Amino acid sequence: MGFAVAPRDVESDEAAGIVVAQNPGRNELVPVGSTVTLSVSEGPSATAVADVTNQEVDTAKTTLKASGFEIKVVFTGTDDPSLDGVVISQDPAGGTGAKPSTVVTLVVGQFLMTTG
Repeated sequence: MGFAVAPRDVESDEAAGIVVAQNPGRNELVPVGSTVTLSVSEGPSATAVADVTNQEVDTAKTTLKASGFEIKVVFTGTDDPSLDGVVISQDPAGGTGAKPSTVVTLVVGQFLMTTG
């Protein structure tokens, strides 16, 4: 269209790479050869990490993945059968902020049957 384009990275709640504003604005008349500045989202700076402790591991993983986080599962032995497959702790902790694609480590109980 004969315009020069100048992208400018900005913080936004939109996903990275999405144009969130432009200057001059849409439908404004400007001379050919003018520069159009596009404000391009860098992505959210931080997203709240859901507290998934005491949830079944599959439910917890689904919740965190929906917010854009990566998941690492670490199992820890437990003698409490009610904690088998349940998230005992997480890092980063629920309620804190983290960038999307941050790895959230889930410590999941694994019931160890004892004989005796």
